[in-house]
Amino acid sequence: MKPMSREHLEYYVREGRAFMEFHNSSGLILDVGCGNGIYAGMRYEETGYKYAEPTVGIDPELIEKPSFPFIRAVAEYLPFRDGVFDNVVNATSLDHFADVWKATCECWRVLKKNGRLHIWVSLRGNPEKHVRTFTMDDLLMLHSGMRLEKLKRRNNTVFITWRK
Repeated sequence: MKPMSREHLEYYVREGRAFMEFHNSSGLILDVGCGNGIYAGMRYEETGYKYAEPTVGIDPELIEKPSFPFIRAVAEYLPFRDGVFDNVVNATSLDHFADVWKATCECWRVLKKNGRLHIWVSLRGNPEKHVRTFTMDDLLMLHSGMRLEKLKRRNNTVFITWRK
């Protein structure tokens, strides 16, 4: 994999902090597609990204030494019972899922009543690294049965929160 430029890394660190401030989650959090613990060749903690506690992460890639509870799994088949989490976070992972509809239904299923689903996605994905790209209409229609709580668009970056 080609190393990430310093400018690209700074962009993701800045946007990551903005997303954390946007959703400001508390309670039990599930990070779906949390990654493998390494970003641009550095551990997440080295980039300034900090997981809120308590957070459980799932990803199909194995993390060698996770700094948080981690389960190797895919978004389309979450290994949890219904209504467990206060918040579910998809930070730059939605465009990597094989079946976005199934994955978001699973995220919805594991949320408690009044729980929140938070998504950070780019409207201009890299076709070499992403399964799909989204338009704003795609994102709003994806969760047409959910209550949109807030939305923030920063250039091609979108942060969205829905409440169950």
